[in-house]
Amino acid sequence: MANIVIKRKQSTIIWHIDDIKILHADKDVVENIIKKLTTKFGQAVPLTTSRGKVLDYLAIKINYQRKFKVTFSMEEYINKKLEEALYDMEGIKTLAACHLFNVNNSAKNLSEEKAQLSYGSETSIFMQKNMTRHTNDHGLSMY
Repeated sequence: MANIVIKRKQSTIIWHIDDIKILHADKDVVENIIKKLTTKFGQAVPLTTSRGKVLDYLAIKINYQRKFKVTFSMEEYINKKLEEALYDMEGIKTLAACHLFNVNNSAKNLSEEKAQLSYGSETSIFMQKNMTRHTNDHGLSMY
């Protein structure tokens, strides 16, 4: 991921192997970046682009339809994988330890509030632990 200020607004470019997501408030800035990428890398095989309020990126549906809100969903991908999975899983072996499948039915459930708080904290700690920010000489931030 890289961030750079273009026309006084932040532009974010996210990439994963051969998939790129480009964000900027001005769509002309995005078009200019796409044009430069096409000139440099799209000669042999044309680059494919997607635009709109709902995008599919790495099997994640990203929805920008609601103002000030972005939703991420993998429901379609998960449903597809479940349909592709074997219906009869009897006899399938796993490398997972057996105790991982044990459930303590007498354990007291967390309240909804504590469950949400716990989930949010774990997610935040995971994200902070796994992201390190580096800034180069050009003002480009990379995570």
